[in-house]
Amino acid sequence: MLRRCEANGHRDPSSITKVEDAIEYINTVVASDDNAVFRIRRLRKHQEDHEFQWYTGRVAIIEKHKKRQDGRLKLQSVLSLVGGDTSETPSEQQAIEDERRELNEYDKKVHNACVDLAKSMSLELAALRIPLFCNGVNYETAVTDIKLSGYRRQIIEHLEEITSDDHRIV
Repeated sequence: MLRRCEANGHRDPSSITKVEDAIEYINTVVASDDNAVFRIRRLRKHQEDHEFQWYTGRVAIIEKHKKRQDGRLKLQSVLSLVGGDTSETPSEQQAIEDERRELNEYDKKVHNACVDLAKSMSLELAALRIPLFCNGVNYETAVTDIKLSGYRRQIIEHLEEITSDDHRIV
């Protein structure tokens, strides 16, 4: 039995369990709601901004490490010219390990931030009554349910498509 929303006469999105039905609902209801489209675009922009910040942060760390390594190589070169010991010292080995650790810690921090962002976006999509997000399945369950995760991925891709700047609904 299909449940219908009292307010708009459309099918209740929380009762939708198939991707095809979800896409049809999105095309007819969500795509025609300017506020929903605006909020989805804002979500996408928010995600893109975070991804750019994380990327530039990682690049900055790598560049900092490269400059340190270049400095160490120059020092070794100078030492070799004056007959000094050019073997890698324990402090240099420790510096390399510290750099690896710093990058790993940054990556873990970004991973945790990605998980938090995904949860937040899932909640926002549920609040927007997007099918397969608002059907009472929580994010933790979705992560373990490969099938639902795949369906949600398809829905997100469709939302990205319909909210792109060059997409026009006819």
